[in-house]
Amino acid sequence: MGLLRTYHGEMGKMIDAYQGTLEQFSPDAMMVIFNDPVIVKDPAIRAVRRALDMQQRFAILMTAWQKRGHDIALSIGIAHGYATIGYETRIGYGVIDRVTNLAARLCSVAQRGQILASLPVFELVEGVVELEDLGQVDLKGFARPVVAYRVLRAKSAPLKLDAPSWPLKIYTLGQFALLHDGKPLALSRKVQKRPLDLLKLLIASGAHGVETSALIELLWPDAEGDAAQASFDSTLYRLRKLIGIDGMVILSEGKLSLDSGKCWPDVWQFERLLDSVDQATESAAVERFSKDLLRLYTGHFLEKESQESWAISARDKIKAKFVRAVAHLGSQLEQGQQWPQAITLYSRALELDNLAEGLYRRLMICFRENGEPAEGLNVYRRCRDMLSIVLSMKPSPETEAIRSSL
Repeated sequence: MGLLRTYHGEMGKMIDAYQGTLEQFSPDAMMVIFNDPVIVKDPAIRAVRRALDMQQRFAILMTAWQKRGHDIALSIGIAHGYATIGYETRIGYGVIDRVTNLAARLCSVAQRGQILASLPVFELVEGVVELEDLGQVDLKGFARPVVAYRVLRAKSAPLKLDAPSWPLKIYTLGQFALLHDGKPLALSRKVQKRPLDLLKLLIASGAHGVETSALIELLWPDAEGDAAQASFDSTLYRLRKLIGIDGMVILSEGKLSLDSGKCWPDVWQFERLLDSVDQATESAAVERFSKDLLRLYTGHFLEKESQESWAISARDKIKAKFVRAVAHLGSQLEQGQQWPQAITLYSRALELDNLAEGLYRRLMICFRENGEPAEGLNVYRRCRDMLSIVLSMKPSPETEAIRSSL
């Protein structure tokens, strides 16, 4: 029997669990799509873990097949990115685009028993699996060499950006969660909403020296005088009780703060990272900060938690800072002609903010310079469609000029 090739194309929208759709390409090749048609969690990680599981299971099966005189090998290619999905029905289901070809070509150059992954996959899974950098490899149909990695094994424990230990960690980017001594703080249905609203508003306001009068006005706009103050005092008491850490929430001279020595809000880490990003020019530092930025900024500030004006205002400010940081880091990567790294950065950023027209333009240019104008045109179409659907706008003349250059 010939070489058994399994193409793992991890593509579609970047969201969170495994749902596999199979499509037969040839007698000895198969593609598995993660994250479509059912949206799932951490598709890249699940694709890699499933590949490792297949590799392990295949080794067991081969023990029996080799005794019968058969020589069968398994090679896997994994890629991540946007793809054009065919028919809605399973009968005519089809997937095309660069990511499909990349997964197939990685599989074709993988040696017996190897799992090869693209750079975008590496960026998403390096915290949970060990990979070997293979450098740039030449792939059929690609104008330039492609960065590839060999997946080796799962790591014993995931790496975390926020390695230092804090009594309380507060996550607000992409999710809202509280970790007390490393364990999730149980927020049952019985937990009243107002104490958490006070905590969210405090963080949105900077979490240091925030006037209580401003907090009261936003949370109890219809209350007056002593009634408003009583509501604030009661809510603050319940918040402190919920957190359960003495001195965490400090009230002094009519101003409320979080103790920076006892808690770790991810937005504080985000602001500190931005200070480093602004100074980054050296290639290794730019790559490192790009990874750190995407690990930390997993979604917009309290996006699923609140649509109050104060939350939207803070969300827009933080989002704008994120886009500026991506633009700065991407510019540095472009200057160094690190096109694959820049493509990964811009693509991941657009998954988080799909209306950032400036990032679409930079991604189009990167694909053009990387010898992939067709992918640049795909990016233009996504930009045009998103602007039209969401904002009822057309791409700017600057975007159209870049499209013409493709």
